Amino acid sequence: MKSSNFYLSFFSRRPLEMSLFFIYCGALACFVSSIGHY
Repeated sequence: MKSSNFYLSFFSRRPLEMSLFFIYCGALACFVSSIGHY
């Protein structure tokens, strides 16, 4: 429970950086999966 509160406070402090990080991870996952099909 302590770690989730830490992540929530971190996310509320840096919403832009966290959203960019999640978008980057999603794009990377799509890139890797598309390479895996070949």
